Amino acid sequence: MQLTYSLNKRDVFFARMLWTFQNKILLIFFILTACLFGASLSTGDEAHKFGAVVRIVTAIFGFGFAAVFYFAVMLLLNWIMVYSSKLAGIVGVHTLEIKEEGLEESTAVNKSLHRWNPSFRIKESSGYVWIYPTDQQFFLVPTKPGRCQGDLAGFLNELRAKLKSHTASP
Repeated sequence: MQLTYSLNKRDVFFARMLWTFQNKILLIFFILTACLFGASLSTGDEAHKFGAVVRIVTAIFGFGFAAVFYFAVMLLLNWIMVYSSKLAGIVGVHTLEIKEEGLEESTAVNKSLHRWNPSFRIKESSGYVWIYPTDQQFFLVPTKPGRCQGDLAGFLNELRAKLKSHTASP
C-alpha cells in the first residue's frame, strides 16, 4: 500500500518546535537555568531587605521571565533554521510504501528503506501522524483533508498490522 503527501515549511517549523519542547535534555537545561535565574533574583544582597513573600514572587517572576525568553529564543532559532534553508528532501512530495522488507520513503532527492524493527512506532497528534522508524527519526504526515493522496486510515491500519506481525515474530 502506498501513501503520497506533501510537506511545506510551516509543517517543518511546527515539527521542529514540537521536538524542541519535547526534548528532555533541553527541558532539563531550561528548568535548571530558570531556577538558577529565579533564585539569583530572590537571594541577592538587596533581596534580603524584603520579606519572604516578595522574594518568592520575585523568584516566580524570574522563572516566568526565563520561560518566555527561552520560548522566544527557540522560536527565533527554529524559524531561522527552517526559513533560511531549502530543506531539499524534507519540503515537497513524499511517498511512503509498505513493503515486505520495511517502509520505503521516496522524495525527489532521496529513496530509503526503513526495515521493520522494534523501535517503529506511530503517534497521532495535532493534525499530523508521526511515524517513527527509529527513536530519533520520524515521518510527519499531515491528516488534514486534501493533504494526502491515498487512504490514510487504511495505510495506518496496514502499517500497524505489519508492525504487529514483525514485532510478534522471533
